[in-house]
Amino acid sequence: MENSVKYPDRESIKNLLESEKYDFKIMDHEPLLTIPPALEHFEKNKPDLTGKYNYCKNLFLKNKSGGFYLITAANETKIDYKNLCKIFKTKNGNIREAEKEKMENYLHVEPGHVNPFSMLNLSEEQKKEVQFHLDKNIEEYDYIGCPPMTPSSTAWIKVVDLKSLLDKNGIKVNVTDLNNVPQSENKGEDKNEKKDKKEKKNSEDKKEILRETEEDKKKKKKDRQERDKLIVKLFQKLEDTKICFRKNIELEAEIEEENKKAMENIDASKMVIDNDEDKDKEEPKNEINIIVENKENKEKKDEIKKTKKEDNKKTSSIKQSQINRFFGLNPNNEIKKPKSEINKKEFNKESNTIDDHINDKKEEENKLQDKNVEKENKEETKTNEESKEKEENKEEIKNEINIENKDNEQNSEKKDSFEKNVENENNQKINEKKEIPEKKEDKGNEEKINTDEKIDNKEDSKEENGGN
Repeated sequence: MENSVKYPDRESIKNLLESEKYDFKIMDHEPLLTIPPALEHFEKNKPDLTGKYNYCKNLFLKNKSGGFYLITAANETKIDYKNLCKIFKTKNGNIREAEKEKMENYLHVEPGHVNPFSMLNLSEEQKKEVQFHLDKNIEEYDYIGCPPMTPSSTAWIKVVDLKSLLDKNGIKVNVTDLNNVPQSENKGEDKNEKKDKKEKKNSEDKKEILRETEEDKKKKKKDRQERDKLIVKLFQKLEDTKICFRKNIELEAEIEEENKKAMENIDASKMVIDNDEDKDKEEPKNEINIIVENKENKEKKDEIKKTKKEDNKKTSSIKQSQINRFFGLNPNNEIKKPKSEINKKEFNKESNTIDDHINDKKEEENKLQDKNVEKENKEETKTNEESKEKEENKEEIKNEINIENKDNEQNSEKKDSFEKNVENENNQKINEKKEIPEKKEDKGNEEKINTDEKIDNKEDSKEENGGN
C-alpha cells in the first residue's frame, strides 16, 4: 500500500485502539479469507472474552446508479441482492460487488481483506460516496471480530466501541435489518393485491415503451438515414460492378479481335515470304504443291476461327446470363428494387450474401478465363506444331528440289557436251563436203590447162611445119 494511507496495516490499527483506550484483543493466525475456515478456527481456538461474540462478514458493493456500500453483518445472516435493492430503493440488478480497482482506490484493501476499519482510510469526498451499514443482528452480541487490514489476524472489539470510533472520524453508522422478508408477509398478500401489482407493472412497462424522448426519436431518424445511405451505397457498388463486368467483356472482345488480326497479318506475311522464296527456287511443279498446301492451311485456319467464335459466343452468353441473375436484371436490364421496409438484420444478411456472390462470380470468371487461356495455349501449340511440320516439309521439298536441280545441271552438262560433240561432227562432215567440189574444180582446171597446152603445142607445130 502507499505511504499516504492513514491505517495501512495491523500495527497502525492497534496503536489507534490503544490511544482511544478501547477494550479489544488481537489474535494472530493463518490467513482466513472466507467465513467457514474462520468459524472452524475459532471453535478450536476460542478467544478469552466475557460475553457473546460473533465473527462478522464484510462486503463492499457498488450501485450502478452511483455510490458504494460497505456492509458488516453477522455470519448467520443471509444477504440477498434483491432485498438489498429494495432496502436501498434501487432497481433490480443495480447492486453488485465492486471491482478490485475501486476497492484499492477507496479502502486501500485487496479482495478478502475488507473490514470496517478500512472506512477510516476514506477521504472527505469519498465519505460522501460510501455508506456504512451495520447488521441489526450484531447488536445482540457484545464483541465483534474482523480482520485489522490483514487476513492473518483478527481484532475483537465491542460493538459500542466500533460505533464510537467511526462516529469520531465522521462516518455515519446505519443500522439496517438485512434479513430476508418473512414468509408470513408474502402469504398474507391477497390475490387482488397481486393482480393490482401486476397490472401496475404492466401499465408502467407500457408507459415506458410508449414514452419516447426526443433524443430517442433523433437516434432512430439517424439510424434510418444511415440505413438508407448504406442501401444507396450498395446499389452504387452493384452498378459499378455491373459496369466493370461489361467493360471487361468488351475489352476481352477487342483484345481477341486484335490478336486475330495480328495473327492473320503474320500468317499472310509468312505465306508471301514463303511463296516468294519458292518462286525463286522451285519449278512450276513445286509451286503447284505450295498452292495446294496454302489452301489446306487456309481451310484449317477457317475451322479454328469458327471454333473460337462459337466458344466466345457460348462464354459471352453464359457471362451475360450469370450477370443478369447476379444483379437481378430483367430482360430490359432493369434492376429489381428491394422492398422499402427491410430490417437491419435482413439487410446485413443480404449485403453479406451479395459479397459472397460477388466473390463466387469472380472465381468462376477467373476459372473461365483460365480455361480459355489453356485452350488458346493448346491451339497455339497445335499451330506451332503444324508450322514446324510445314517448315520441315518445306525443307524436305527444298532438299529434293536441290537434288533435282543438281541432277538437272548434270544432265544439262551432258546434253551440252553431247550437243557440242554432235555439232563438231556435223561441222566436220560439212567441211568434208565442201572440200570435195573444190578438188573436182582443181582437176577440171588442170585438165583444161593441159588441153590448152596441147592445143597450143599443136598449133605451134603446125606453124613450124608451114614455114618449112
